[in-house]
Amino acid sequence: MSVLLEAFSVLVRFTSVVGKYEGGCEQFIRDVPNSTVCGDGEILRVGFMILTDLTGYIDLLKRRGLTHLDSNGQAVDVVVVDARSGPREPCNWLQFGSADLQKTGSEGLEKASIIWARLKGGQSERIMFPRGWQGPGKVQFVDAATGDRRLRFMRSEGNVDVFEDLETGKEVYVGRTGV
Repeated sequence: MSVLLEAFSVLVRFTSVVGKYEGGCEQFIRDVPNSTVCGDGEILRVGFMILTDLTGYIDLLKRRGLTHLDSNGQAVDVVVVDARSGPREPCNWLQFGSADLQKTGSEGLEKASIIWARLKGGQSERIMFPRGWQGPGKVQFVDAATGDRRLRFMRSEGNVDVFEDLETGKEVYVGRTGV
């Protein structure tokens, strides 16, 4: 099987959670800081919109017993994947692909592409999504320099920061985890 990749994804080997994670699978699920977790029985995926939130989560995974990178910088139990550019570190245990989805939108049938990952050698074509996922939304990546120039912080609403896009005047929403 496969798991959805969006924005920044932390992918974890399921066998590592079972064998090494302090508290096992139940604790792993309790430690997920948002509602983006999904798994296919071989890998688990947790998504993030902000790298600082992701970094805090990686630190938690390491404190619980998982190994992010070996001494050569190769992913061991955990890998970070950027949906735009792929793995942020070398990883020999994953493979990636894309799929086209069709969904009914405000303008009729719409086609959208998604990116997925699975354990290397996996054969299933089925893709697992987080509970409640409603299809790809309109996501725009903004680097820090552009964000500093273009976005003005307005408020926080729970775990969502709301910014004004100074070029369009529209509100922009960024999900946060507080990890």
